Amino acid sequence: MFARVVLPLALPHWRTKLPHKYKIRQMVRLVRAPIFDSRATGSGIYEVTRLMPADETGEVSYRIRSGVTERAVRESEIRA
Repeated sequence: MFARVVLPLALPHWRTKLPHKYKIRQMVRLVRAPIFDSRATGSGIYEVTRLMPADETGEVSYRIRSGVTERAVRESEIRA
């Protein structure tokens, strides 16, 4: 008779899988580290250690490390 149509549920935008621009173990640089930020290294070069999901704005985040310093940053805060 009638075919049953099943539509996928819409996920919130921060739950959808967004492509990450950078990969694990890739070296990146902070776009601009605040002068008062004691965590920033002299060279400003960090290694991507973890890909994190998007926040409520839809922007993906990363965990980056330089030496013993590790921090979370948004994709807009780093460059290759």
